[in-house]
Amino acid sequence: MSKNIHDIKRVAREGIIHVLLNEEVEHERRIIMIGDWTFANIQKDVESILNDEASAIFYDAGLLAGKETSKLLLNEWKERGKDFIKRWVRFYEETGTGWFKVKKFDINFEKEEAIMQITNSFIVTGYGKSEEPICHFLNGYFAGTLESILGKKITSKETMCEAKGDPYCEFKLETY
Repeated sequence: MSKNIHDIKRVAREGIIHVLLNEEVEHERRIIMIGDWTFANIQKDVESILNDEASAIFYDAGLLAGKETSKLLLNEWKERGKDFIKRWVRFYEETGTGWFKVKKFDINFEKEEAIMQITNSFIVTGYGKSEEPICHFLNGYFAGTLESILGKKITSKETMCEAKGDPYCEFKLETY
């Protein structure tokens, strides 16, 4: 079995990356890489056109990405519950994905709620200063991740954001 979910095989001149699981190609997705500034500029452009509605678009995109990624990891890893969360945190800290650094991820499985705190959000580093929280994609991503873990519908709200000058970004997640 593959030790790392992020083993990949690049296919020359096809623009495809095969994610390797169990020493075989089981999952194929086209992967693109964009800079944090590019993502932030796309978000700013959508916000300039759609105003407050833009946050819903980025939240929904993150929700889908969080669900799909977590399902893939749940299929690959044997850990569940708190052990899965510990491994998930290590995955984002060790693989160099560059999305964020986890400061805190506390889940109350009985109440089906969680607090997530991160630093170094790729959205904040690309976006810059803001009066409002701006990590809509990650907000949805964390909700989608927790939905996959708990098997229940989750809502998330970003209550603190480094872009506003807060010391970290904080997300409050709960079932609905």
